[in-house]
Amino acid sequence: MPDTITKQKDLQIQQPIQVQQQEVVQQNQLAEPLQQEVQQQEAQQQVAEPLVQHMETHAEIDAPAPPLQQKEGYFERKKREQLESARQKAAEQKEVVRRQEQALHNQSQEAVGNEIKAEQALLAARLKAVALEEKAELKAAEGDEIEQMKVKHKAQAERAKLAGAFARMLPEKSAQRRKAMEVKEEQELKADHLRRKLKVAQMPEGEEKEREKATLTRHGHYDRLKKIFRKDNPLSHEDAEWKLPTGQTLVNVGRAFFGGTKPMYIFEDRSSPILRDGQVVGYKQYLFKEATNCIGMYKPEGALVTEAAAALQEKICGPYSIPAYAAMEGKKVLGSFQEKIETIEAAQRFDLFFWQTDPQDNIPAEMKKEILREHTLDWLLCNFDTKGENFLHRTDNHLCSFDKEASFSKLKDEGAQHMSTEYKPHANDTLYNTLFTQFMKGNVALDLSASLEQVTKVEAMEKEEYLGLFSKMLDQKYGPSTESNKARQEVEAAMWQRKDNLREEYRAFYTDLIRRRREALRKAGKADDCAAYVDETGKFRFTDEQGDGAVGQ
Repeated sequence: MPDTITKQKDLQIQQPIQVQQQEVVQQNQLAEPLQQEVQQQEAQQQVAEPLVQHMETHAEIDAPAPPLQQKEGYFERKKREQLESARQKAAEQKEVVRRQEQALHNQSQEAVGNEIKAEQALLAARLKAVALEEKAELKAAEGDEIEQMKVKHKAQAERAKLAGAFARMLPEKSAQRRKAMEVKEEQELKADHLRRKLKVAQMPEGEEKEREKATLTRHGHYDRLKKIFRKDNPLSHEDAEWKLPTGQTLVNVGRAFFGGTKPMYIFEDRSSPILRDGQVVGYKQYLFKEATNCIGMYKPEGALVTEAAAALQEKICGPYSIPAYAAMEGKKVLGSFQEKIETIEAAQRFDLFFWQTDPQDNIPAEMKKEILREHTLDWLLCNFDTKGENFLHRTDNHLCSFDKEASFSKLKDEGAQHMSTEYKPHANDTLYNTLFTQFMKGNVALDLSASLEQVTKVEAMEKEEYLGLFSKMLDQKYGPSTESNKARQEVEAAMWQRKDNLREEYRAFYTDLIRRRREALRKAGKADDCAAYVDETGKFRFTDEQGDGAVGQ
């Protein structure tokens, strides 16, 4: 770059740019096969002529001149010159990319055999342009940590996008394409990690931020262990296909980033298009979750319990359930497929995750009833891992809960034997504990009679039908059901007891909640609002129960 830059009113550089020959930085692993070729091409261009003649310099490249009466200090001048140099190099590399794109576009039909080679060279040039622009923007954002994090995330997201575009132009089902897809996914993982770090950094100081920082650290630890224990899964790469029991063929279209610790992928059912104004805008999607634990070790139970939980959810929640299927290769469980439910726009969505951090009595009445509906499901599944973020606010304005892999893991725990607001076996509390606690304290109103609909549905199921929902899960974990299989018999008995005693369990729990709520209301000088739910002794009664002292509504 010239030692001095003549400041013009139109901010143009009139002198030709003399481009010094430089070593080509080590290219990203996506373009390693053509590293030397790109270096030779650039060297030849630089010898032949300057890379860019009379290039316009926009306002964001040349910083405005300081007032004439101010004398620019040495360090300010050096910083400005370094920033100008970095931006100039980035602009020059973009011109290299433009020329290579034009050359590829003009390539004759006879040269089709060299297309992949040319695309690799173009990818190398594009990645270099991203790196140079990132360097310049980091220089411009010096001293601002948040802005620098944004720059890094933007650059990494662009690398992932370029890697994906390159991988998808390679021949389908080729080894080269699959390898490129693996590299693309690695770039996406890096971008997602930066996105999550940026999200936490932008949160206001407080308990929620500290919790998210701890979660990010924990997940980072899990990710390092996954590199040791995780095995290749035939469904965990883009283009993989799977046929559901219903007959539809699903195609892997890439990694999903919805939080959690287990690798997830999005599959599409190309036979089920989504239409808007008569145009296809997408396809029905499913989420595939690998049959592993949080550190990548094989764990088939999660996929099988997901399938079983979906069957029970369909019985209890009807149209507000999420279809799910276990994917098996012979006797080996690969993972689970769960239909992706469309949710309403964030601006219109009631966010139960944020509600749980600051609970108020602002949940719509119908939504409260649906939370009680899902509570019945999770109680039967012995699932104590349903947090606010495990609920979906659907486009039909109803709720449904998901992620039931922790079901039955606490079946023998003492604290799991009866409903309460205190039992919390996982790092984060359940939404139900928060909601019932706020009801008990007199801060939130609830229609406890809403649980009756689920109770009567469950009571209508016979033992063989009910336990049959979990047969595949039990077969895998405990072996076939025989008279000598005592371990399975004990588990089945515990599962059946939760179902068979459901009404009485709710009665005892709701009676205790009402007693404590009444005491809280009395101390606050507020009116008692619980009389309609209890008999003369204060015991909770469902509306379908007859007899002296029973409630009726």
